[in-house]
Amino acid sequence: MHHLEHCIGIHVSSDVSRCDELKQLPNLVSLLISDDSTIRIDTLEKIIDEIGKAKMELCRAEQFSGLLNGLVPILQNLLCKEAEQAINIIELLSNLHFNMVQAEKGKLNVTFKETNISKILKEAFLNQATPSQIKETLVFSITIWNSIDNSTDQCFKPILDYLLDILKTEEERLQLHPYNPDEELKRNKYGYTTLESVLVPFGTFSVGSIDLQKAIINIKGIEIGERYLNHPSERIRISASCMRLKQFRNEEREEKIQKKFENEESQVLVECEECGDIIPFGRFLLHMKNHNAFQNMHYEIDEIEQENEKENEDYDSVKAAQMRVLEDFEGEGLMETAQQHFFQDKYYLQNNVRYLFNLSLGLQI
Repeated sequence: MHHLEHCIGIHVSSDVSRCDELKQLPNLVSLLISDDSTIRIDTLEKIIDEIGKAKMELCRAEQFSGLLNGLVPILQNLLCKEAEQAINIIELLSNLHFNMVQAEKGKLNVTFKETNISKILKEAFLNQATPSQIKETLVFSITIWNSIDNSTDQCFKPILDYLLDILKTEEERLQLHPYNPDEELKRNKYGYTTLESVLVPFGTFSVGSIDLQKAIINIKGIEIGERYLNHPSERIRISASCMRLKQFRNEEREEKIQKKFENEESQVLVECEECGDIIPFGRFLLHMKNHNAFQNMHYEIDEIEQENEKENEDYDSVKAAQMRVLEDFEGEGLMETAQQHFFQDKYYLQNNVRYLFNLSLGLQI
């Protein structure tokens, strides 16, 4: 079993000086201001190794504060070798910070935002001169650090388009070379595979704000998720399961239909038994709502019913995928934690899904 918050949090020392992890990091960070670019490049590589071999569940957010501040000046020139390595370090932290104790992970998120690195990463992504390979790393880090709050963010649409392009290319490659976990290359020795680096951001948006969820629906995110519900990679399966937003889509359609019915014009006039008003039939439903009638009324059309029939046909496949996700949690000793968040009221469902999704990203799978 891996080291997880519920069984190892008590071992995280409140005194950074007593922490056995990242002992060399402060000295390495001090070398980042060297005038010798060779020293800086070598130091950045050593920092990657230092973080990569650390047990993140025993690390504290405070240990990364100096590093994040030290990376800011390096990121100002994206075309230099140091900037590329700095971005790789941020991606590495994006991957591994989910393994930290919950409280420290929250503190690290705050520290990350205070350094203004998110703004730098977004500007770098929108910069036409930024190489494509670096952009892929930027997209992953921007989404994982929750740097996009809503669909009005100027980076959101370009990032969606970029991810869809990568997904299309990757799916074409997989048509010729089917997925093999033993042969799939990671983008760096601590990173995700290309497919994971696309599906995880989609999953992140799917557990985000309402308008981010709508955007995922509009790019056929539900259909994308369905394609990967039974994928061999646990990380991909979990991300795909978070993209099943059908209930949200049906509610949205029902709301549109309701508004259409309530605003429909008609030549037929009817009398309201509640108040005696004579109103067009098409506005009868809206009028009755003013009397607090039809509070629990639902509007349905054949399209929704047909989609529900399709869902029933896919039930066995979806159920199997869900069971595999639960098995992933159980296999990692997380079942007790997960059960606290299953079968909650709808009001809390989104936060629970987001919690479990982030929890799953901390699994070494």
